[in-house]
Amino acid sequence: MNQMFTSLTNYYNNRKQKKSGLGLQIDVVMWIVVVLIIVAIVMGVGYQLRESTRIASTKLEMDQIRQGVTQYMGLRADGAPPENLEILLNNEAVPAADSIDGIAHGPFIPTTSVRWNYASGPIVDLWDNAYYYESRQDPNSSAYIITIVSSAGHTTGGAAPSVSDTSNVDSITAQGYLVTQF
Repeated sequence: MNQMFTSLTNYYNNRKQKKSGLGLQIDVVMWIVVVLIIVAIVMGVGYQLRESTRIASTKLEMDQIRQGVTQYMGLRADGAPPENLEILLNNEAVPAADSIDGIAHGPFIPTTSVRWNYASGPIVDLWDNAYYYESRQDPNSSAYIITIVSSAGHTTGGAAPSVSDTSNVDSITAQGYLVTQF
């Protein structure tokens, strides 16, 4: 009888140990799931922060370009805007013959950036898409309307949508493009 009691006790103890092992496995799986959910949330927030940072930096770059165009136009005797943005990178963007004071001027935007280098081609935003630049004379006055558009991550094949009038700026901005018009 003693042997039978020992075997029943061993059976009961073995059965009890198996249950605790299964519970431990479920706990580990639940912790792994919780950790994966937290990692997914953090990665999503990190991506949004990175995109927000790019957009803020692009807005600052567009402001630098706007200031460079304004300085260029202010130093030219005829007040004409540059034909393209790359002219603003030249050391002699406004030749002495065309300037208001007879002195050559330039560059008008910083050339320290790898993306903003005269030898590297067009001026690009943080998504490596070229800025869209357009200058046209206002038909009602002698003033120029300057438009600069950044793709802000859109894959446009190198061309941003055309900004034909001021009302079109709002629709392009609503599509997620960054637009500066002055």
